[in-house]
Formats: sequence, C-alpha cells, structure tokens
Amino acid sequence: MNNKSFIYRNFTKNHMNAVFKILVLVFFSFQIKAQLLFYQDTYKGGVSCDGKDYYGQTYLNPDTIHFQNSAPLGSTIKKSFLISHRIGNSGNDSPLNFLFNNHPITFDSSNIVTPIFSCSYTLPSAENWMVVKDVTQSTTFSNNFLITPSLGGLNLNYNYVSFLLLIFYENNTMPTTNVAVFLNDNTYSNTMTYTINGINPINTSNDVGLSIWADNLNNLYPINFILNSTHNLGSLYLPNNNGDESKVPGSFYYQNNTLFGLQDDTPDAFIDSTDALANIKTYITNNTTNFNLNVTLTPNRGCEDVINAFILSYSSPCPARNNKDTTMSYGPICSGGNVQLNGASIGIYSWSAPNNSLNNYNIPNPIASPTVTTTYIALVDSNG
Repeated sequence: MNNKSFIYRNFTKNHMNAVFKILVLVFFSFQIKAQLLFYQDTYKGGVSCDGKDYYGQTYLNPDTIHFQNSAPLGSTIKKSFLISHRIGNSGNDSPLNFLFNNHPITFDSSNIVTPIFSCSYTLPSAENWMVVKDVTQSTTFSNNFLITPSLGGLNLNYNYVSFLLLIFYENNTMPTTNVAVFLNDNTYSNTMTYTINGINPINTSNDVGLSIWADNLNNLYPINFILNSTHNLGSLYLPNNNGDESKVPGSFYYQNNTLFGLQDDTPDAFIDSTDALANIKTYITNNTTNFNLNVTLTPNRGCEDVINAFILSYSSPCPARNNKDTTMSYGPICSGGNVQLNGASIGIYSWSAPNNSLNNYNIPNPIASPTVTTTYIALVDSNG
C-alpha cells in the first residue's frame, strides 16, 4: 500500500508544491536530500531507457539522436516520456523545438518538473532544470529518434542539454514489473545522501535494477556511491578528459524479472566509469520500501546539479494494475487524524506507507496516522 499507487505530475514554475520537495539539513558530514518521485507503477510488462548528452558548444549544431530500446512486438506501449536536463544562462528559458519521430515538440518553461536552481560560475549565474514531455502517442517499438535543430541563436555559452527516453510497455505474457522514476530536485554538494522512499516493496529474489542518469562528468570529478552506508557500488566518470564532459545515461531494459544493459552499461552489481547501471538485489533487504545512497564528489563542484535521476526496475509482491479487482480508498486524512484500513482476513500482509504512519505493517487492519494529509488506496487482487 502506498500513499499513491500511480504518481505522475507535470509541474510548472508556479505550481510547484512544497509537499513534493523535502529538504532536510543536518549537521553531519552528509546532507540528506529526498528525491521527487515522478512516476511509479506496477504492471505486467517491462521498461526500456536510453539517452544522450550534449555539452558546451557541441549541442548547438543540428543532430539526430537514435535511442536504443527493447520494447518487444506483441506488447502495448503504456507510457513514454522524453526528459531533458538543461543548464542555461540565468533567466534564459527560451523554448527549444525538436522533432521526435517526425512529430514536433517544444520544451519550454511550462514543461519544467523540478525547481530551477541558480548557481554562480564564470557567468553571472547559470540555471539548471528538467523538463518532461509525454511522447506516448508518437513512440514506436523501434527506431525512436529525436532531431535537434541548430541552437546557436540562443547564445548558451556555458550550457548543455541532455535527453532521456523512458518507455513503459505492457505484455500480459510477462510477469509483473514495478518501475519508479525519481528526479533529483536538489542542488548538489560534495557529500550528501539521496533518500529513495515511497516505493512499492522490492522482491530481492529477482533482479533489482538501479539506473543513474548523471551529467557533466570527466575523469577529474568521479562520483562515488555507497548504498545504505555499507555497500560500495563504485564510481561514475569519463575515462578520458578531452575537454568534452558528458553524461552517463545508465541505459537498460527490464523484463521477465531480468535486468539487461544497453550500450556499455552492464547489469552486474557495480557501476564503473561510464557504466551507470547496477543490480542491487544482494545489497537490500527483501520487501524493503526505501534505501539511501551516500554520494561523494572530490573536489567540490559547487551547487551544480550533476545527478539528474534514479530509475528503479524490479519485481514486487504488489499485484499488477490490470489484476486488481477491488479498490478501497480512505481519505484524505489530515495530519493528526487516523483511520483503520480494512483488508481481507486471508493471506500475508506487507503494507507500504510513508513516514511510518501505520501502527502495524503486517496485519490486515492497521491504523494509519499520517503526519501530512494523505489519501490511502488499498488495491486487492482476486485472491484477497
């Protein structure tokens, strides 16, 4: 059980809600920064992810990006997002026009999904933000491509733009997959902890994919990741510093309970250099709904947003959306209130809810006492 079984928000500058941005500063060596859960769903099928980055002047010239993906025929494309991260001159949010599979799309300030952060560099200031377009209707099962026109007229002398294509596909012959997409909505410091929470329980008997989308890396600035303060996942960096800093995409696809790498990303238990994909099933406890990533960067690069997103793909004991027979909704329940959740009396229960708001996570009828206004939705399959 989650406070939201399906989460998808399209925020603008004027509609960012503080409830989705949690920034906690503590006086330790690490700052703790919760992430924005942009999308989560459990369904029969799989997910595919690939991307590309342009840094400095390289992206000012027209180009065609061919995204690798593995959405098998016989499936149905459930949802597809094209996400772009951009750093630009302060106040320069000029629209960017592209062609995705020959369909015109525009990225502008109305597509922004994370807060805009201003940082001081050699420029008076630079701003970085992420925008998202729903491209479900124009996504195909193969040969997805993005045409970028000449962007030289924008005079973006420090800037870069990167793109990530996420494809979620349904297939009733496949087992259930849970996908959670977290967007980084916090500025960066050289030592910090990213918190990943609010996810559906993770079944660690199958592969658990963690894909990290990062920008602006080179061999002088590696990023090291430690999972739950214990397990060293490795470091991301470009092996050769040729003056062209670029992103690490973490390209992959996940289906039939198995993680597969795309491009040079390998589905082993570590990340290394440009390999931004890790199978973390041996590092976390079964049915967990959260974990932390301790991150260090040396030397400190200031407040630049280096990490853009974390994408999780795994199997879960939660039923697939198309197998849920009964929906029970409670709320919204205000902070300080409480409600008893009424599950069936059979089976083994492992509830998932934020902020430790249930008095017992392993009984059919727990009492929920949220600390923020929350709507609880129980989804019950045909077996109760």
